[in-house]
Amino acid sequence: MTGLIRLIQVELAYGFQRVLTNVNLEVRAGRMYRLEGPNGAGKTTLLRCIAGLKRPSRGTVLRQPSGLPVGWLGHDAPLYPEWSARQYAQWLRFTFFPHVSGDLRPEDPLLRAFWDEPLRHFSRGMQQRFLLFCLDIWCPPIVCLDEPWTGLDAQAQADLNDLLRRWRRRGQGVLFSSHRAMDVDLPVDEVWSLGDRRVHVKGA
Repeated sequence: MTGLIRLIQVELAYGFQRVLTNVNLEVRAGRMYRLEGPNGAGKTTLLRCIAGLKRPSRGTVLRQPSGLPVGWLGHDAPLYPEWSARQYAQWLRFTFFPHVSGDLRPEDPLLRAFWDEPLRHFSRGMQQRFLLFCLDIWCPPIVCLDEPWTGLDAQAQADLNDLLRRWRRRGQGVLFSSHRAMDVDLPVDEVWSLGDRRVHVKGA
């Protein structure tokens, strides 16, 4: 699996408030990146920029190939509350991964039990599990996740760590934000530390 996103002299701002400046980073398929920093440091803003959901105020974001698909899981994931999980998964397949055939039902017994229930009946943790399942089916070259452990119980957190390891093994680039100890045993290749409107890169 191939894919590359390069940020060159990127500046991110909200209105006149600069959040990050002089950002020069690379995200490659097959590598894992942890994004850390205090609340308000710009973690979500940077992730949204890499995922293509926010334009930089200045600088350049290059994608190779140019139409590189990027998966996104954040706190603003769009869910249609009246749709069932089955209906939403079928819509996602039609829109994003038409190459996937066969039954989309998950192996997760909890998700299977609620497969035909409206998404409005799903707890925050259940929504997270469902969206992670959809990302796993889609298998984009690069995936951005904004504090993905939020709302998950201990077993689901362990299952998520296994999933992230599997994504990296099969050649996907995995970038996630975290300020907890949930990811201490993950095979992280680079750590991006945010502070003073800068991104500092260090080895794991």
